[in-house]
Amino acid sequence: MTCPTVCNCYNILGTDVNSFLAATMKIQAGASASVITPRTVQFLDGYPHAERFSDGVDTDLFTSALFLTDGSSRWLIIGNDLLFLDKGQIRFLRERIAAGTGIPADNIMVSSTHTHSAPLCRTKYPIFAGDAAPPADQEFIEWMLGRIVDNAVAATKNPQDAEIGRGFGDSSEVGGNRRDPSGPSHPCVPVLLIRHAGNCKPIALMLVVSVHPTVLHEDSRLFSGDFPGHARLRLQEALGDIPVIFHNGASGDQSPRHIARSNTPDEARRLGFLLAGSVLQGIPAMEYESSINLNGTSRSVDLPIRKFANVADAERREREVFRRFEKMRAGNADRAATRTAECDWFGAERHFQFAKLQASGELEKRSREVALPAEIQILRIGEWIFVAWPGEVFVEFALKLREERPDVFVITCANGTTQGYLVTKEAAEEGGYEASGSTFQSPESPRILLETTLEMLKDPAMCAR
Repeated sequence: MTCPTVCNCYNILGTDVNSFLAATMKIQAGASASVITPRTVQFLDGYPHAERFSDGVDTDLFTSALFLTDGSSRWLIIGNDLLFLDKGQIRFLRERIAAGTGIPADNIMVSSTHTHSAPLCRTKYPIFAGDAAPPADQEFIEWMLGRIVDNAVAATKNPQDAEIGRGFGDSSEVGGNRRDPSGPSHPCVPVLLIRHAGNCKPIALMLVVSVHPTVLHEDSRLFSGDFPGHARLRLQEALGDIPVIFHNGASGDQSPRHIARSNTPDEARRLGFLLAGSVLQGIPAMEYESSINLNGTSRSVDLPIRKFANVADAERREREVFRRFEKMRAGNADRAATRTAECDWFGAERHFQFAKLQASGELEKRSREVALPAEIQILRIGEWIFVAWPGEVFVEFALKLREERPDVFVITCANGTTQGYLVTKEAAEEGGYEASGSTFQSPESPRILLETTLEMLKDPAMCAR
C-alpha cells in the first residue's frame, strides 16, 4: 500500500534547508518491554454492563517503550495494552519517569491500545449504579504504574547508534467504519522500524492502527491485547523478540464489526496475523536514515462540556432505544446491525447516567479531574510527524488533518482521556452509541483539537524535512 507523505513546507515557509540539515544529528535509540498482565483476578474493563472477571490469558499485556535521542533532544514513546489512562495517572507517570531519566515530562508520550480485555484502571472516572464494575483494585494499579515507570527508565539505558526506516501496512482486512461499512476509514498504517546502525539488527517497531481492538466482546474473560496483541506476537516471531509499540489511531467510529467472523481469540489471532503480514511486506522496501530531525511541542486546550437532556427525557429515550434493540434481537436480525443497536442502547443508558450526574453538579468536577485540560502533543521523527490526541476521536478529523498535512499521523487514547467519544456533526445529530455517551460537546471539541493542531503545525520546525 502506498500512502502519500510529501510536504512542500520548504516553499511554503521559506525554511533554510542548509540550516536544517546542519541541525540534524545522529540518532541513538533504546527500547524495552515488560509484561503488565495482572497476577490476580481482575475485572475486565470496556463493557461496563457485563460482569467480566478474568479467568485466563489469551495474550499477555505489555507496556512497551521507545527511547530516541539526537544528542540534544530526548524523547520517550510509551504504548500500553490498556483501555486508557486518565490525566492524573499520566501526570504520575511523567513525573516519575522524568525523575528517573532526566527527560522533560513534556517529551514523554503515553498511549493506550484501547483493548477492551484489559483490567479496570479507572478511579475517578464515573462508575454508575448500572455498571457491573467494582471499585478499581488500587494495589494492581500501583503495581502496573510502577512497571510502566521501570520499563520506561530501562529503555533509556545503553542507547545504541541507530537508523530509522519508514514504511506502511494496511489495516483494511482488520476493520473499517463500524456504523457504515462504506463510510470513512483510514487503513494506512505508518510503521517505523528502528535498527542498529552497525549490525542492522532490529531494536523496536512502532505502528499506528486506526481500528478499535474489539474482536473480543463481553463474553470473553481472558486478558488479551486483542488483535494488536496477536499482531505483536507475529511481528516478534519474524523480527526477533523486540518491543512493539502499538498505538491506536483515530478509531472512534472504526472497528472489526463488519469483518470479524466471530468474537473469539482465534479470530483475534487471524486478524492480528493479517495485520502483521501487511506490515512485514513493507519492511524490505524501507530506506533507513541515521541523521534526522527530532523535535516536538505540546499545548493544552479546554473542551466544552456537553449539556445533557433533562433526566426524564434521557430516561425515556433509554427505554425506547432498549426496546428497539430487544426487537432486533428477538427477530434474529443481522448480527452486525444488532450489535450496533445494542451499542446504541449502551450509549443511551450512558446518556441517562450522565444526565443524572450533571443534574447533581458532579459532571464538571469529575471531568476536570479526569480529562481537562486536554493535551495536544506533536513529535517529529524525521519526515513524519505524530500528533497525540486524548480520547476516542472519529476518523474524519484525522483524515481532515492529513488532507492539510500528509506527513502527519494521529495517535489517540494518548496522554489522557475524554470520557467518551469526540464525534462528527452528523453522528451527534444521529445520536447513536458514540454520541450518546460523550462527555464533551461535539463537533466543537474535536474541531478544537484539529484547528489547534493545524496552528501548531505552522511552526517552521514542524515543516522542515
